[in-house]
Amino acid sequence: MNRKTNSRKNRKKPSAFSIATDSTEPGWGAVGLKAFVVSVLAIVAVLVLLRGGKMGMNHFFYENPSYSLTQIIIETDGVLNPSQLQEWAGVARGDNLLALDFAEIKSNFDLIPWIRSTELQRVFPNKLLIKITERQPIAKTIY
Repeated sequence: MNRKTNSRKNRKKPSAFSIATDSTEPGWGAVGLKAFVVSVLAIVAVLVLLRGGKMGMNHFFYENPSYSLTQIIIETDGVLNPSQLQEWAGVARGDNLLALDFAEIKSNFDLIPWIRSTELQRVFPNKLLIKITERQPIAKTIY
């Protein structure tokens, strides 16, 4: 009788934060380790496929000679010289049509006070259309 009451006194009380675990399985276990290795390999495979896909897309679109500019069509409603407009645009034959930064080209034209608006259009596979609307002078000076 003394033995039974003594064991109850010495018994460890469960904590609110304790988790019941099976102490016979050490570490990851065979199944857990295999699942971890398979997960890591799957993640690595997906990353390799994504990187390869990106490289393939870059090669197909940005390094493809079919998308090299062969013709730059400049339409203007005023007196500005088309060759001068092409120089201001900063594009040349041989540039990749898909790699052109339209925002940069428009900002180049926005710096010129004679130009009211600019419209850019890709004509696939190898042409660029630039439409320029010029400002009309209000008065002419005679000297």
